[in-house]
Order: sequence, then C-alpha cells, then structure tokens
Amino acid sequence: MIPQDILDLIREEPFEPFTIFKSDGTRYDVFHPAFVLVDQSKITLGLPTDKSPDRPAERTVRLALFHVTRIEPIKKASTRRS
Repeated sequence: MIPQDILDLIREEPFEPFTIFKSDGTRYDVFHPAFVLVDQSKITLGLPTDKSPDRPAERTVRLALFHVTRIEPIKKASTRRS
C-alpha cells in the first residue's frame, strides 16, 4: 500500500467510511477522515471506543503501510420501503 492510496480515500467528497485490513488479520474501521494521519511508511488511526463517528478518538494505533493488505468500503445497511 502506498501513502497516496490512503490520502485519496480520505480526501474523497463525500467521504465514504472504509475498513483497513492488516496482514495479521486485524481490521480497523475508519468512519471519519480526521481520524487518519498518513506519512511515508505508516498510518496513525484515532480509534473511538464505541465505533461512533461522532465520538472523539480514545486511543491511537500505528499501522505500517507494508502490513496493509487491502481496504474495503464499509457497506451501509440498505433501506427498502415495503
């Protein structure tokens, strides 16, 4: 994964939440671009405790870009009218 890939995702308008998957199977949901800091070799993520995008980050985690295997959009629950 290269830094520009992450930067492109967090700069999209409108922002679409996504999940980052690591090589060890760990995954992190990103609900707001303000929770992501990107440099040349790693990503720092702010993690809220209750997965709410309206809460401040309670802790941070650093991920080496080398270990990011894929990124997928978080699927929103579809709403259907009966």
